[in-house]
Amino acid sequence: MGKTDNWKFGGRVTSERSDRLMLIRDFDEVIFAILKEMVVAGYRVEPGNKSILQECRRAELKIVVSCETCDAFFNSPAGYRAQYYIAPTLGISENTSLIPSLLPKLLDYAKTYPDQNMTLEEVKKSLLLTQAKIWVQETNEDNLFGEKLTVDLIVDRWVNHAKTAWNGNGFNDQRYKAIRGVLAPVETVLEIKGGWLTKDGEERIDPEEIRRADEISEYGFS
Repeated sequence: MGKTDNWKFGGRVTSERSDRLMLIRDFDEVIFAILKEMVVAGYRVEPGNKSILQECRRAELKIVVSCETCDAFFNSPAGYRAQYYIAPTLGISENTSLIPSLLPKLLDYAKTYPDQNMTLEEVKKSLLLTQAKIWVQETNEDNLFGEKLTVDLIVDRWVNHAKTAWNGNGFNDQRYKAIRGVLAPVETVLEIKGGWLTKDGEERIDPEEIRRADEISEYGFS
């Protein structure tokens, strides 16, 4: 389980918070905390909204953990994004290990609150596909493009991209990702989104997600 030394915190992160995050030993510790605390809080079947995903759907579930555990997951030097920072292949490996460990509780919830658009077996299949993923629930950052670049995570590669993006003009997806990548939001909700299934139950790859691991590694965000 990877932990990087190239990880510091900006002025918005208190010393108490940064000390707590730096003490996280490895990603196993993060997984253990998630499994101990998680409460499944939502399930839906999301329909595809792109031409290539027409008549496709995927399972989407939400879990709630403490803000400390969510913080460790997303913002610590041994957390989820740190695994991708060390190497995209490591991030993919840890993502592939984490989601199956959550399956029992996720499937219990989906069984209790079924959706007619997906059988329980399809929910399981969607969550085990190659493009299944977990991430914090994103909220709007009203000051994202304010007067000054906000840097909560001082991670060299991410900061360099963020500074380049900040000095650029206009708005594009890459600039948005680079600027958000150096933020360290405090949340309590994690979203697990499965891979896409066709109406025949076959996997459909979303081309826009193919570079997800590389983007997290480069920018800290995807």
